[in-house]
Amino acid sequence: MFGNVLGTVKQAMGIEEEKPPETTFGYITNCHCIPPLTWEQRLWGFGIFFGFGCLISFMSTFSVLQIMVNPAKFALTYTLGNILSICSLMFLMGPCRQLKKMFDKDRRWATGVYISSMIITFIAVSKKVPGYFIIPLIFFQFCALVYYSATYIPYGREILKGCVTNACACCCSMFTS
Repeated sequence: MFGNVLGTVKQAMGIEEEKPPETTFGYITNCHCIPPLTWEQRLWGFGIFFGFGCLISFMSTFSVLQIMVNPAKFALTYTLGNILSICSLMFLMGPCRQLKKMFDKDRRWATGVYISSMIITFIAVSKKVPGYFIIPLIFFQFCALVYYSATYIPYGREILKGCVTNACACCCSMFTS
C-alpha cells in the first residue's frame, strides 16, 4: 500500500516519471478514475447486480414459450441478465482485475466468444431477425457462457470436455443400436 502511495507522490512531485502503458489493454485496465469502495459497498454492488442479473435471466424463462412468436423478448432479457451477472463480479474484484482476468491468455478466447455471442444476439434482435436464426444464437450464447464459466474452475475445461464427450458417445450409441 505504501509503495503505491509513495510512487504516486513521487510522480506528482516529478521525482519519478509516469510510465505509459505499453498496450491499449494497459490503458483500459488502468482504473485510477474509479473511486475505491469499501468491502461492504463491494458486496452490496455485487449482490444488487448479480440479483438483478439472475432475476432478469429468470424472467426470460417466462417468455420461452413464446420464443417462436417473439424470440427477441427472450433473447434480449436473457442477454441482459448475463451482462449484469458478469458486471457484478467487477464489484468484487474491481474492474481492472476483472478485465485482466477476463482477457488472461488462458481465457482470452472464451471471453471473446462469449462477448461476441452476446453482441451478435443483440444485433440480431435489433435487426428483427426471424426466430429460427435467434434460437441457435441463444443456444450458442449459453454454450459460450458454460465454457467461459469453466475457465474459472480448476480443470473445468477438461471436466467439461469429458462430460460433452461422454454425452455425445451416449447419444451416438442410442441412435446406432
